[in-house]
Amino acid sequence: LGGYAFQDLREEAAKDQTPIIAPLIKMHYQSYKGLWGGYITNDAQILNVHRKYSSRVSRLSNDFNVNFNEILASGFNVYMSAGALVNAYNLSNFVGNKKTINSNYMRALPRLYMKGSYPLIKSLSTAKLIVSPIISTVVSPNISKNPYIPNEDSQDFELSASNIMLPSRFPGKDIFDSGTRLNYGIEVKLFEKGAQRLNIFLAQSYSFSMRDIYPTNSGVRKGFSDYVGRLKFHFWNESSLAYSFRLQPNNFKPRLSQVTFATGTKKLRFSADYIYSTHMFFNQLIESRHQIITSFKDIYYF
Repeated sequence: LGGYAFQDLREEAAKDQTPIIAPLIKMHYQSYKGLWGGYITNDAQILNVHRKYSSRVSRLSNDFNVNFNEILASGFNVYMSAGALVNAYNLSNFVGNKKTINSNYMRALPRLYMKGSYPLIKSLSTAKLIVSPIISTVVSPNISKNPYIPNEDSQDFELSASNIMLPSRFPGKDIFDSGTRLNYGIEVKLFEKGAQRLNIFLAQSYSFSMRDIYPTNSGVRKGFSDYVGRLKFHFWNESSLAYSFRLQPNNFKPRLSQVTFATGTKKLRFSADYIYSTHMFFNQLIESRHQIITSFKDIYYF
Protein backbone atom coordinates (compact mmCIF):
# COMPACT_ATOMS: atom_id res chain seq x y z
CA LEU A 1 0.00 0.00 0.00
CA GLY A 2 1.47 3.37 -0.97
CA GLY A 3 1.21 6.53 -3.00
CA TYR A 4 3.31 9.15 -4.78
CA ALA A 5 3.28 12.92 -5.18
CA PHE A 6 5.66 14.78 -7.50
CA GLN A 7 7.05 18.29 -7.80
CA ASP A 8 8.48 19.16 -11.21
CA LEU A 9 11.25 21.79 -10.96
CA ARG A 10 11.29 22.65 -14.67
CA GLU A 11 9.90 26.07 -15.57
CA GLU A 12 8.16 24.82 -18.69
CA ALA A 13 6.43 21.96 -16.87
CA ALA A 14 2.63 22.14 -16.72
CA LYS A 15 1.86 22.02 -13.00
CA ASP A 16 -1.73 20.91 -13.56
CA GLN A 17 -0.43 17.83 -15.44
CA THR A 18 1.70 16.61 -12.53
CA PRO A 19 0.03 13.43 -11.25
CA ILE A 20 -0.82 12.31 -7.76
CA ILE A 21 -0.81 8.53 -7.40
CA ALA A 22 -2.97 7.32 -4.53
CA PRO A 23 -3.76 4.73 -3.63
CA LEU A 24 -1.32 2.21 -5.09
CA ILE A 25 -2.06 -1.26 -3.74
CA LYS A 26 -0.06 -4.36 -4.67
CA MET A 27 -0.87 -7.92 -3.66
CA HIS A 28 1.09 -11.12 -4.34
CA TYR A 29 0.08 -14.73 -3.77
CA GLN A 30 2.08 -17.91 -4.33
CA SER A 31 0.81 -21.39 -3.55
CA TYR A 32 2.79 -24.36 -2.32
CA LYS A 33 4.27 -26.69 -4.92
CA GLY A 34 1.96 -29.46 -6.00
CA LEU A 35 1.93 -32.12 -8.69
CA TRP A 36 5.10 -32.15 -10.87
CA GLY A 37 6.44 -29.14 -8.98
CA GLY A 38 3.63 -26.88 -10.20
CA TYR A 39 2.46 -23.85 -8.28
CA ILE A 40 0.17 -20.84 -8.77
CA THR A 41 1.10 -17.16 -8.62
CA ASN A 42 -1.25 -14.21 -8.70
CA ASP A 43 -0.24 -10.54 -8.74
CA ALA A 44 -2.99 -7.97 -8.32
CA GLN A 45 -2.64 -4.20 -8.42
CA ILE A 46 -4.96 -1.23 -7.88
CA LEU A 47 -3.72 2.09 -9.29
CA ASN A 48 -5.34 5.54 -9.21
CA VAL A 49 -3.69 8.46 -11.06
CA HIS A 50 -5.22 11.90 -10.52
CA ARG A 51 -4.30 15.20 -12.20
CA LYS A 52 -5.75 18.42 -10.80
CA TYR A 53 -7.30 19.91 -13.95
CA SER A 54 -6.97 16.97 -16.28
CA SER A 55 -7.51 13.24 -16.45
CA ARG A 56 -8.15 10.63 -13.79
CA VAL A 57 -7.18 7.03 -14.44
CA SER A 58 -8.16 4.08 -12.26
CA ARG A 59 -6.81 0.65 -13.15
CA LEU A 60 -7.34 -2.82 -11.72
CA SER A 61 -4.74 -5.30 -12.95
CA ASN A 62 -4.48 -9.04 -12.31
CA ASP A 63 -1.72 -11.36 -13.52
CA PHE A 64 -2.52 -15.06 -12.94
CA ASN A 65 -0.08 -17.85 -13.85
CA VAL A 66 0.36 -21.58 -13.42
CA ASN A 67 4.10 -22.30 -13.11
CA PHE A 68 6.34 -25.35 -13.35
CA ASN A 69 10.00 -25.33 -12.32
CA GLU A 70 12.05 -28.52 -12.40
CA ILE A 71 15.70 -29.59 -12.57
CA LEU A 72 15.91 -32.74 -14.68
CA ALA A 73 18.23 -35.65 -13.98
CA SER A 74 20.47 -34.44 -16.82
CA GLY A 75 20.94 -31.10 -15.03
CA PHE A 76 18.73 -29.17 -17.45
CA ASN A 77 16.75 -26.47 -15.60
CA VAL A 78 13.23 -26.02 -17.01
CA TYR A 79 10.73 -23.29 -16.13
CA MET A 80 7.27 -22.91 -17.74
CA SER A 81 4.32 -20.67 -17.03
CA ALA A 82 0.89 -20.25 -18.60
CA GLY A 83 -1.53 -17.52 -17.67
CA ALA A 84 -3.10 -14.21 -18.52
CA LEU A 85 -2.77 -10.53 -17.65
CA VAL A 86 -6.10 -8.69 -17.37
CA ASN A 87 -6.46 -4.91 -17.04
CA ALA A 88 -9.69 -3.01 -16.31
CA TYR A 89 -9.76 0.81 -16.64
CA ASN A 90 -12.05 3.59 -15.52
CA LEU A 91 -11.16 6.80 -17.40
CA SER A 92 -12.30 10.34 -16.72
CA ASN A 93 -11.38 13.30 -19.00
CA PHE A 94 -8.65 11.25 -20.66
CA VAL A 95 -7.63 12.51 -24.12
CA GLY A 96 -6.82 9.68 -26.49
CA ASN A 97 -6.66 9.83 -30.29
CA LYS A 98 -7.87 13.48 -30.12
CA LYS A 99 -10.98 12.47 -28.18
CA THR A 100 -11.96 13.11 -24.57
CA ILE A 101 -12.83 9.76 -23.04
CA ASN A 102 -15.07 9.07 -20.06
CA SER A 103 -15.52 5.35 -20.21
CA ASN A 104 -14.50 1.88 -19.01
CA TYR A 105 -12.20 -0.50 -20.86
CA MET A 106 -11.00 -4.03 -20.30
CA ARG A 107 -8.46 -6.14 -22.15
CA ALA A 108 -6.52 -9.37 -21.59
CA LEU A 109 -3.29 -10.97 -22.77
CA PRO A 110 -2.99 -14.78 -22.57
CA ARG A 111 0.66 -15.82 -22.51
CA LEU A 112 2.84 -18.94 -22.56
CA TYR A 113 6.43 -18.60 -21.34
CA MET A 114 9.20 -21.22 -21.33
CA LYS A 115 12.81 -20.93 -20.20
CA GLY A 116 15.61 -23.46 -20.07
CA SER A 117 19.25 -23.41 -19.01
CA TYR A 118 21.98 -26.03 -18.82
CA PRO A 119 24.76 -25.16 -16.33
CA LEU A 120 28.17 -26.59 -17.20
CA ILE A 121 30.40 -26.71 -14.11
CA LYS A 122 34.20 -26.79 -14.15
CA SER A 123 36.19 -27.06 -10.91
CA LEU A 124 39.46 -25.14 -10.99
CA SER A 125 42.32 -25.26 -8.49
CA THR A 126 40.94 -22.47 -6.28
CA ALA A 127 37.65 -21.59 -7.97
CA LYS A 128 34.55 -22.94 -9.70
CA LEU A 129 33.44 -21.90 -13.20
CA ILE A 130 29.80 -22.21 -14.31
CA VAL A 131 28.84 -21.65 -17.96
CA SER A 132 25.08 -21.64 -18.63
CA PRO A 133 23.52 -21.45 -22.11
CA ILE A 134 20.03 -19.96 -21.73
CA ILE A 135 17.04 -20.00 -24.06
CA SER A 136 13.50 -18.75 -23.54
CA THR A 137 10.42 -18.14 -25.63
CA VAL A 138 7.21 -16.14 -25.25
CA VAL A 139 4.07 -17.06 -27.19
CA SER A 140 1.07 -14.73 -27.13
CA PRO A 141 -1.34 -13.10 -29.62
CA ASN A 142 -0.43 -9.82 -31.28
CA ILE A 143 -2.24 -6.99 -29.51
CA SER A 144 -1.75 -3.50 -30.93
CA LYS A 145 -1.45 -0.37 -28.82
CA ASN A 146 -4.90 1.01 -28.00
CA PRO A 147 -4.97 4.85 -28.30
CA TYR A 148 -7.97 4.99 -25.96
CA ILE A 149 -6.04 3.38 -23.09
CA PRO A 150 -3.45 5.51 -21.25
CA ASN A 151 0.18 4.56 -20.77
CA GLU A 152 1.01 5.66 -17.24
CA ASP A 153 3.68 3.16 -16.19
CA SER A 154 5.33 1.72 -19.32
CA GLN A 155 6.80 4.77 -21.06
CA ASP A 156 10.42 4.26 -20.07
CA PHE A 157 11.42 1.11 -21.96
CA GLU A 158 14.82 0.08 -23.24
CA LEU A 159 16.10 -3.42 -23.95
CA SER A 160 18.74 -4.44 -21.41
CA ALA A 161 20.47 -7.44 -19.89
CA SER A 162 18.08 -7.27 -16.93
CA ASN A 163 14.82 -7.57 -18.91
CA ILE A 164 15.56 -9.44 -22.16
CA MET A 165 14.70 -12.88 -20.73
CA LEU A 166 11.52 -11.77 -18.93
CA PRO A 167 8.03 -12.63 -20.20
CA SER A 168 7.19 -8.90 -20.10
CA ARG A 169 10.04 -6.47 -20.69
CA PHE A 170 8.06 -3.29 -19.93
CA PRO A 171 8.42 -1.84 -16.42
CA GLY A 172 4.64 -1.54 -15.95
CA LYS A 173 1.36 -3.10 -17.05
CA ASP A 174 -0.28 -0.56 -19.38
CA ILE A 175 1.51 -1.81 -22.51
CA PHE A 176 1.23 -5.50 -23.35
CA ASP A 177 4.52 -7.03 -24.50
CA SER A 178 2.63 -9.29 -26.89
CA GLY A 179 3.64 -11.35 -29.90
CA THR A 180 6.01 -14.29 -30.24
CA ARG A 181 9.74 -14.07 -29.69
CA LEU A 182 12.77 -16.24 -28.99
CA ASN A 183 15.50 -15.18 -26.57
CA TYR A 184 18.91 -16.79 -26.28
CA GLY A 185 22.09 -16.04 -24.41
CA ILE A 186 24.91 -17.29 -22.24
CA GLU A 187 25.94 -16.55 -18.66
CA VAL A 188 29.36 -17.19 -17.10
CA LYS A 189 29.93 -17.16 -13.33
CA LEU A 190 33.20 -17.55 -11.44
CA PHE A 191 33.12 -18.44 -7.74
CA GLU A 192 36.09 -18.29 -5.41
CA LYS A 193 35.97 -19.32 -1.75
CA GLY A 194 32.19 -19.55 -1.94
CA ALA A 195 31.73 -15.99 -3.22
CA GLN A 196 30.91 -14.90 -6.75
CA ARG A 197 33.78 -12.91 -8.25
CA LEU A 198 32.83 -12.60 -11.93
CA ASN A 199 29.56 -12.55 -13.86
CA ILE A 200 29.32 -12.26 -17.65
CA PHE A 201 26.02 -12.23 -19.54
CA LEU A 202 25.33 -11.80 -23.28
CA ALA A 203 21.96 -12.22 -25.03
CA GLN A 204 19.86 -11.37 -28.06
CA SER A 205 16.20 -11.70 -29.02
CA TYR A 206 14.42 -12.58 -32.26
CA SER A 207 10.87 -11.28 -32.70
CA PHE A 208 8.50 -12.97 -35.13
CA SER A 209 5.98 -10.11 -34.92
CA MET A 210 5.94 -6.54 -36.18
CA ARG A 211 4.94 -4.37 -33.23
CA ASP A 212 4.14 -0.64 -32.93
CA ILE A 213 4.50 -0.52 -29.16
CA TYR A 214 8.24 -0.14 -28.74
CA PRO A 215 9.90 3.30 -28.59
CA THR A 216 12.26 4.32 -31.37
CA ASN A 217 15.82 3.10 -30.79
CA SER A 218 14.77 0.91 -27.86
CA GLY A 219 16.75 -1.99 -29.33
CA VAL A 220 13.65 -4.05 -30.25
CA ARG A 221 12.32 -4.55 -33.78
CA LYS A 222 10.97 -7.35 -35.96
CA GLY A 223 13.76 -9.86 -36.44
CA PHE A 224 16.98 -9.64 -34.48
CA SER A 225 17.22 -7.22 -31.59
CA ASP A 226 20.32 -5.42 -30.37
CA TYR A 227 22.83 -7.41 -28.37
CA VAL A 228 22.70 -6.73 -24.63
CA GLY A 229 25.26 -7.72 -22.05
CA ARG A 230 26.70 -7.23 -18.61
CA LEU A 231 30.15 -7.74 -17.10
CA LYS A 232 30.43 -7.50 -13.31
CA PHE A 233 33.49 -8.06 -11.11
CA HIS A 234 33.30 -8.36 -7.32
CA PHE A 235 36.41 -7.36 -5.37
CA TRP A 236 37.54 -8.96 -2.13
CA ASN A 237 35.98 -6.18 -0.07
CA GLU A 238 32.45 -4.76 -0.45
CA SER A 239 33.31 -3.21 -3.84
CA SER A 240 32.20 -4.08 -7.36
CA LEU A 241 32.72 -2.81 -10.91
CA ALA A 242 30.13 -3.43 -13.62
CA TYR A 243 29.85 -2.65 -17.33
CA SER A 244 26.50 -2.93 -19.14
CA PHE A 245 26.06 -2.39 -22.86
CA ARG A 246 23.74 -2.60 -25.86
CA LEU A 247 25.26 -3.16 -29.32
CA GLN A 248 23.89 -2.82 -32.83
CA PRO A 249 23.49 -6.29 -34.40
CA ASN A 250 25.00 -5.43 -37.78
CA ASN A 251 28.23 -3.66 -36.81
CA PHE A 252 28.49 -4.14 -33.00
CA LYS A 253 28.67 -0.39 -32.41
CA PRO A 254 27.50 0.57 -28.89
CA ARG A 255 24.13 2.27 -28.52
CA LEU A 256 24.34 2.31 -24.74
CA SER A 257 27.25 1.94 -22.32
CA GLN A 258 27.07 2.11 -18.54
CA VAL A 259 29.92 1.74 -16.04
CA THR A 260 28.99 1.34 -12.37
CA PHE A 261 31.35 1.36 -9.39
CA ALA A 262 30.08 0.61 -5.88
CA THR A 263 31.97 0.45 -2.61
CA GLY A 264 31.59 0.89 1.13
CA THR A 265 30.45 -1.16 4.07
CA LYS A 266 27.16 -2.90 4.80
CA LYS A 267 25.90 0.27 6.51
CA LEU A 268 27.41 2.99 4.32
CA ARG A 269 27.41 2.60 0.52
CA PHE A 270 28.68 4.81 -2.30
CA SER A 271 28.05 4.25 -6.00
CA ALA A 272 28.89 6.12 -9.19
CA ASP A 273 27.50 5.53 -12.70
CA TYR A 274 28.74 6.78 -16.04
CA ILE A 275 26.18 6.41 -18.84
CA TYR A 276 26.65 7.07 -22.53
CA SER A 277 23.74 6.72 -24.93
CA THR A 278 23.77 7.46 -28.65
CA HIS A 279 19.97 7.74 -28.83
CA MET A 280 18.52 9.22 -25.66
CA PHE A 281 15.09 10.87 -25.70
CA PHE A 282 15.44 14.27 -23.98
CA ASN A 283 13.25 17.40 -24.31
CA GLN A 284 11.35 15.75 -27.20
CA LEU A 285 14.61 15.23 -29.12
CA ILE A 286 16.71 12.13 -29.72
CA GLU A 287 20.37 12.90 -29.12
CA SER A 288 23.55 11.40 -27.70
CA ARG A 289 24.22 12.14 -24.05
CA HIS A 290 26.76 11.54 -21.30
CA GLN A 291 25.58 11.27 -17.69
CA ILE A 292 27.29 10.82 -14.33
CA ILE A 293 25.16 9.75 -11.37
CA THR A 294 26.42 9.37 -7.81
CA SER A 295 24.65 8.25 -4.65
CA PHE A 296 25.25 7.62 -0.95
CA LYS A 297 23.23 5.23 1.19
CA ASP A 298 23.39 5.19 4.97
CA ILE A 299 21.59 2.12 6.31
CA TYR A 300 20.47 1.88 9.92
CA TYR A 301 19.44 -1.32 11.64
CA PHE A 302 16.98 -1.28 14.52
